[in-house]
Amino acid sequence: MKAFKNHFFFEFRTGLGDKSLLVISYLLTLGLYVLMGFSMKDINPDFMEIIIPSMIVISMLISAILRLPGPFVKSRDAGMFRSYKINGVPATSIVIIPSLTTMLHTIVIAIVIIPTASLFFGAPFPNKWIAFILVFLLTAFAFTGLGVLIGTLSSSSLATMLWSQLIFIPSQWL
Repeated sequence: MKAFKNHFFFEFRTGLGDKSLLVISYLLTLGLYVLMGFSMKDINPDFMEIIIPSMIVISMLISAILRLPGPFVKSRDAGMFRSYKINGVPATSIVIIPSLTTMLHTIVIAIVIIPTASLFFGAPFPNKWIAFILVFLLTAFAFTGLGVLIGTLSSSSLATMLWSQLIFIPSQWL
């Protein structure tokens, strides 16, 4: 368990130093949130009722579908998984830890979105917090699972990007 904890915190800290994570997961998501908050307030005032859950779902999609699969393919191509196996790191840790760190980054984004949406845009807080958290966790689990699946099945970085966009872009129309 100590090795799992050390691996998790190492992965989280290195993720914070990764510029692609910061740009895609944080800057893109929060920039889109601010843009949608200011523009949709005038276009569709009813959007403020759902800005919190919708922007959190979009942040989960961006983090899990667009960003998560890439490191899987890079690690596999660099032979990292073989070195993990040689050093006794369980295969489940290789899959679970990036998923959990992606969920943790999404939680950080949600913690930023929830109070600021109410403060800046007058959005109401969720009424049922337990249901909100449960749906958040289930959605994050599903999206990270899909991101891991894309990263596992993709043969190259280009295929990863194409599969990710094939799922991400149509999801924005729904």
